[in-house]
Amino acid sequence: MPITRKPKPPIKPFFFLPVLLLIIAGALVLSADVEEINGIKVPPSPDKIANRATIAGVDYNNNGIRDDIERLIVREFGTDPELYTLAKIFAIKEQAMLVQPSAATINEYLIVISCTNFPADKADVLTQALLNTEERRAIYGASMEDAVFGGCP
Repeated sequence: MPITRKPKPPIKPFFFLPVLLLIIAGALVLSADVEEINGIKVPPSPDKIANRATIAGVDYNNNGIRDDIERLIVREFGTDPELYTLAKIFAIKEQAMLVQPSAATINEYLIVISCTNFPADKADVLTQALLNTEERRAIYGASMEDAVFGGCP
């Protein structure tokens, strides 16, 4: 005797409506979190307490630049591709020197300062922002105190 299966009842359209609404609401929430400055997507503005809690600060997108500094770079240099690129490199190298001070990270930072055409006044703006805690200033001072520059590559 053959086995007969009962046909499944059709899925009612109202079942999909709540799911569709959740998807749309989630997409709206996610798109609201994405901010652009000068046409460039930036990470969320970090919590000030969390950002100052460690030497590294908050780097939501793990690109080697603290999020507050990344937002500053985009705001100040985002309309000039050359300065924007140099500012990002500068910030990555200075941040690396602060987080992992070593002869190598200090020399890489000194190369950016001495061997690129990133203007000194622009570098000062970033350094002031990067060294916004006593601990960061102390590490910077100690690193620069005995720094020996090996020259441009």
